[in-house]
Amino acid sequence: MAKTNPILEDLARLKREIEALSRMTVHIGIQGDEDSEMLIIASVHEFGATFKMTDKMRRYLGAIGLFDSDEDYTPPAGHQKGYINIPERSFIRASYDTGRKEMDAIVKAALDKMYRGERTAYETMNVIGLQLAQMTQNFINTGSVKPPVSKFTADRKSQKTPLVNSGRLALSITHKIEGGG
Repeated sequence: MAKTNPILEDLARLKREIEALSRMTVHIGIQGDEDSEMLIIASVHEFGATFKMTDKMRRYLGAIGLFDSDEDYTPPAGHQKGYINIPERSFIRASYDTGRKEMDAIVKAALDKMYRGERTAYETMNVIGLQLAQMTQNFINTGSVKPPVSKFTADRKSQKTPLVNSGRLALSITHKIEGGG
């Protein structure tokens, strides 16, 4: 009976896991169809948006005190009359930009466990996805998102932190693994 070489077996295992890993991609963010409500909300906050204000919107916003009255509206400096401007409050790109060192550490630790045979490639990607989604959620929940909310908004919500009120947006940040099969 031929004796097996544990080093060669481990190298073969490692080769299989690296090949499997090379076929995988992990996506962090709001998962869903293009027209899903949460994805639309996330997109508006991530990139900002400008909406043409209808008469009904103007009357409603005037009635709740955003404008001097439901008829008169003088936009803030830099804003166009007749439009609602929602500022960019990047939480996906900004958490990535500010969390590079943390992400590198997460990926390195996960890969080290795979190299040692403690995890499969899929388990490694899953751990990376979970931790990077948590990193993005933390970015929102710790108040790192800029700019701060306006006084009008702050007076009307329970949380003064941008993008945090019910917690629904942060909780919608998940990960999805593609490939690897």
